[in-house]
Amino acid sequence: MNWNGTNPRAARGSTGRPGPVTQTVLREYLVLAQQAKRFRLLRKQITEALEVGARVESGPLNATVTRRVCRRLTQGKLTAPIGEDLVQTFMENIELSESRTLDVREE
Repeated sequence: MNWNGTNPRAARGSTGRPGPVTQTVLREYLVLAQQAKRFRLLRKQITEALEVGARVESGPLNATVTRRVCRRLTQGKLTAPIGEDLVQTFMENIELSESRTLDVREE
């Protein structure tokens, strides 16, 4: 199955391109985006409560918070310890990564 519930081979037209993105799929995307927003808010609230000592109500579910620490190397943070020239060399030799943003909204 394809992202829109169709057979990927059958969804392609004579041009070889996929069929249209339907209004139904866009509506589902917006509904799921709202649910994801609620999920992120609830996750933040639960995490903050547990971190300051809230207990979990008795029952079949439990929750814990695990902290992970990572180092984020940025051009600004690297410049002071190793110098601008070396940072520039790194920047020129490390390939870029691409990200995409999908914006769906009601008109």
